Amino acid sequence: MQPVHIVAEDATTHAGSVEAARRLIDMAKRCGADSVKFQIINPEGLYLPVIWTGETAEPNPAIAMRRAGQLPESAYRELADHGREAGIPVSASVFDTGGLALLKTLDPPYVKIASTDLDNHGLLRAAAGSGLPMLLSTGMATLDEVVEAVAVVDGTGNKALTLLHCTSVYPCPPDLLNMAFMDVLRSRFDCSIGFSDHSRTPTAAVMAVAKGAAVIEKHVTLNRAAPGPDNANAMDEDQFSAYVAAIREAEAAMGPREPKVGEAEASVASRARRSLYAARALRSGEVVTEADLLVVRPAGPAAPPDLARLLGRKLKADVPQYRPVTPESVA
Repeated sequence: MQPVHIVAEDATTHAGSVEAARRLIDMAKRCGADSVKFQIINPEGLYLPVIWTGETAEPNPAIAMRRAGQLPESAYRELADHGREAGIPVSASVFDTGGLALLKTLDPPYVKIASTDLDNHGLLRAAAGSGLPMLLSTGMATLDEVVEAVAVVDGTGNKALTLLHCTSVYPCPPDLLNMAFMDVLRSRFDCSIGFSDHSRTPTAAVMAVAKGAAVIEKHVTLNRAAPGPDNANAMDEDQFSAYVAAIREAEAAMGPREPKVGEAEASVASRARRSLYAARALRSGEVVTEADLLVVRPAGPAAPPDLARLLGRKLKADVPQYRPVTPESVA
């Protein structure tokens, strides 16, 4: 089982500060994440410029809000370099082809397409055609929409897709997580499956590990009390560190797929399993009966399944009381 790739989703919790973004990278590394992800958003390409109230058009406040929290394009190269120095790769969600072009210059480990663009087939085709491994969130999507999106990606020849199960509710309560849908994704699609987590605790992430998640993504922040759209629903350093630890503990608990008895369990078996012993002093030539044998702890050279090989057979030699009786003891 490959270790889960844990994505520290910084989104816009940096609030447009390059220094804060650098600190988020360092925090993700300390917590044990495998990569850091930002969002490369062009607000004018994401939102209608105005909001209509009847016949009245007002400037869309989402554009100003996004502009205020935007990093300059030049910052992404600096952050990618900082990630390399810190030992953790940097990537981003992209929302248009301009953002994709910028991301490709950073030598990222993957490109992420957010749930909002699962049905934006032009962007899906461009991202998949970039040759980068691709993460695709499935929030707000019907199964038919996911099928269509996967077909678009498959049509480019990109075979490095990971579908992230996601419920686009912030924060997401347990009764809306629908973790069983990961099983549906796994059974329907020939690609990796992961989880984009918007819940408040590690519980769902641990479940995702048990369901075979290859990638788990979680929003992080320097300060949950800071203003902005992402901070309140993100994890701070202490929370995220515990979150990563819970995922790694769940991985350790999964173990290998095939049955395996390790040294620790074998040492227990030596005293907990039963074996076959002489209930009395047995003489050579006697025919062994059930009354002649004890099936008790500790484990010995003959296990309970060997009983059928002993009953009705003659002993080849004397066996003292409480000594093992084995298939080699009979003729």
